Amino acid sequence: MEQTKADRDVLRTPTWVLGIRIAQSVLSLLILALSAAIATRNYIDESGLSLAVSLMTWLSIAYMTLTERLPTLRTGYHVVAVLALDGLLIVLWLAAFAALAARRAMWYAYTGIEGLTSATAGLGSLEWILFIITFVWGLVSFLKGRKQGRFPLNLPKTEECAMETTEAAAAPTQMPVPTSTPSPQPTPSPYSPPLLTPQSPYMADALPHGTVVAYGSPGPAYGSQQQQQQQVYSETRGTIKSITPDRKAASGSPDDGGQRPHLVATSPLPLSASQEAQVRELYRSRVRQKCADEIKAFAACATGRTFSVVFACREQHRAMNSCMNSYATRQEEDAAREEWFALRLQRTRRREHEARVAAAQEEFMHDWWGLPEDVRLSKKGRQQQADKTGRDRGDGTGS
Repeated sequence: MEQTKADRDVLRTPTWVLGIRIAQSVLSLLILALSAAIATRNYIDESGLSLAVSLMTWLSIAYMTLTERLPTLRTGYHVVAVLALDGLLIVLWLAAFAALAARRAMWYAYTGIEGLTSATAGLGSLEWILFIITFVWGLVSFLKGRKQGRFPLNLPKTEECAMETTEAAAAPTQMPVPTSTPSPQPTPSPYSPPLLTPQSPYMADALPHGTVVAYGSPGPAYGSQQQQQQQVYSETRGTIKSITPDRKAASGSPDDGGQRPHLVATSPLPLSASQEAQVRELYRSRVRQKCADEIKAFAACATGRTFSVVFACREQHRAMNSCMNSYATRQEEDAAREEWFALRLQRTRRREHEARVAAAQEEFMHDWWGLPEDVRLSKKGRQQQADKTGRDRGDGTGS
């Protein structure tokens, strides 16, 4: 019979373990009463420690039992938390009964206080043994369940991991640029225009905006069977597409008035590491912008929480990751790359405009003063220094 996900995540305790839990609760109640009696007569630090550990035992047993037995509280159950509480109580009860036994060994008389201290130390040692039993059983059962595939400990993936996994899975295999080998010619052409193939991704930066690099038709010495495929370079996409002369009108060559359709990125040119990082940052910011409502809901739920975020904000966390996974697609990455190229063109235009303004200012200064601006500033500085020296000499302070 198959178990549900909730059953696989819960460590079911047998009847004898439940009996030990009840015995632990009863012993902690007795130790609490004895520690309170000692504190009312003659308070000592050891009795206060036993009283505090008894209260912590009640809370821990209530959590371990109720979250396991009640389906409504099942979301707050975690097997690692149960094992951690058992281990913590082992350490606390060892410290409590050992401290009481050491204090009792300092007294030689046998009165009511000494008797209560001895009883509390003895019951504390028994409580310590019971918690060792439950901890060992829980640890062994947990390790066996892990070998069977139960008790998964991996938490839901974060935003960055989900986006990187989807991005790596959706990355297509880059195909080489198709090339064709020309057949041997019986008679060479009198002139053949040089091939202009972009050898570097930075070659597009030297071209004006909107320029399409195309290759002219072969000379008349070439026959129709020897015509080579032409290559059109798209600056906005950073790609190269091969076309034939018969398909110029369909592929958007300069013969159609400068209008060209969108070219498919079959073989994107490689970018530098910094450029790829900028594209990836734009891609992530676009995904985060589309899932802003889910991210805000998860942030509002997680505000003021620490360890309980995993349980209290599970639905918001799943909704946020689902939204990011739905938008972390290849189309969104292509849109981010298009945006990066558009921003690069804007920066190029801005630099060109600044260069034109600087050149116009330089020309104006040259026409007005008859000298370039750097020479004019140097002469002006020397003139100001000479005027200052003359004023110093007129005041009698100069040499």
